[in-house]
Amino acid sequence: MHMNEEDFIGPPTIWVVLTVLGGIATALGLIITLEYAIRRLSPKTGSATKLSLIVSVESHLEREFIRF
Repeated sequence: MHMNEEDFIGPPTIWVVLTVLGGIATALGLIITLEYAIRRLSPKTGSATKLSLIVSVESHLEREFIRF
């Protein structure tokens, strides 16, 4: 049986709206969950301070090395 374009009936509007809203809710949920996980799993502030101090010392040493 061959269908013409006039015979096609799209899905109900509520299905389309709920699908779009569900996609947006899923994306927001993933973003919030991943942000929370990153905060929970990242090293504490003391480690970050030590790391930034090491980077600062290394960059200072590189500047001193370039002067030679």
